[in-house]
Amino acid sequence: MTSGVRTRVAIDFGTCNCAAAIQLGDNVPTTVRLGDGDTMPSAVYADGQNLLVGKAAINNALIDPPAFERTPKRHIGEQRMLLGGRQIPVVEVIAAVLGEVLRVVRRHAGVIGGFHQVVITPPVGGGGGRPGVLPGAAAVVGAAGALVGAAAC
Repeated sequence: MTSGVRTRVAIDFGTCNCAAAIQLGDNVPTTVRLGDGDTMPSAVYADGQNLLVGKAAINNALIDPPAFERTPKRHIGEQRMLLGGRQIPVVEVIAAVLGEVLRVVRRHAGVIGGFHQVVITPPVGGGGGRPGVLPGAAAVVGAAGALVGAAAC
């Protein structure tokens, strides 16, 4: 963490794109540039044993279309997703996207390690009966205890 300064992150995990904001201490929250703009595609692509996300996923989509999913959030009510002939746990797919968002936020803010609080916006309708998917995915990428609800920063 940044030398004892309280860090709070809010992630809007959207169907097509993700956005993030960070608050350092009592400062006003700021939007984090996640690539060319303030958002990053939520897309995923299974490249062998690795999952590419965002623009990298889109750039590889034509190589193997069945390995590509533009809107992984739509699968949040399922246990697994079929990508490139592999059944991959949805939690793992969502974790890949959230992990990339948090990596960029850390780099942007100079945060080493974890954040004091991470809030992820929930899917409309509560997540298709699987409310543990977003917190589970957050835990996989080191944000255990992430809250799912309205953004707190």
